[in-house]
Amino acid sequence: MTIETAIINAVNDISNNVPQGTVIAVINIESDYINLSNYIINELNSNLFNKRLFQIVPRNTINIEAAKIEFDFQMSDHVSESSQKLFGQSLGADTIITGMITRESVNSYRLIVNAIHLESFTYQTIYNSSIQYNRHLQTLISGSNDFYLNYTTGERIGMGGLNMFFGIGSISQKQQFGWAVAGLEAIGITLLTSGLFMNPNLEDYKRVDYYGNVYYVNHRQYVKEFETKQMLITTGAIVVGCGIVLGYIIPFFHNKPRKSPTLKQ
Repeated sequence: MTIETAIINAVNDISNNVPQGTVIAVINIESDYINLSNYIINELNSNLFNKRLFQIVPRNTINIEAAKIEFDFQMSDHVSESSQKLFGQSLGADTIITGMITRESVNSYRLIVNAIHLESFTYQTIYNSSIQYNRHLQTLISGSNDFYLNYTTGERIGMGGLNMFFGIGSISQKQQFGWAVAGLEAIGITLLTSGLFMNPNLEDYKRVDYYGNVYYVNHRQYVKEFETKQMLITTGAIVVGCGIVLGYIIPFFHNKPRKSPTLKQ
């Protein structure tokens, strides 16, 4: 689904599981992109407010970094119940909303939104959904200081073509799976070459007796050598073929390395 739909669904999930009249504070949606985190937090606040079911703590009244540090501390096993209640009172909230959005695959992200009751420090609901990596999401990400631009389809096809030659397409992009392609092709070519250089010759086993009669000695050995030659050639060709196929496939699972240090909100 789109990120807009996922946020609406998360708000509906909160509305169905958190009692009406609850004071809610959205304190954190963790991601690698500050613009994306801010967008989700603002949309959650706006949609929760428009439900008219809850009291929403304004974001500008919350010290986000301090709240995150305190929240992590309160979630530890060594904090008293009274201390947890004081944390809720300091925020002026009964329930806090936290979560994260992380990359799931080439074409999708994973959004998790949690509602946590501050008096008991228990989950009231956990919403989890897969998000399309569409133009809107790409815009939110590209607007961050930590810009993540993925490979285009053309780049992936080109990488797959170069991977025919010992995985150099992937290796040149510092993708470690390229070495798996190189290894498969090297093994396959070694087997194939060994088979091609084997040359069992039936004439080597040919004998002529005193009367001019032709017969063969150790014929089974010749058959065994011939079968070994065929097995090496066939196996080598299959392994090389698997390497080539793998080389075409794996670029569609590659992601570009990030260009700057991770930012989190």
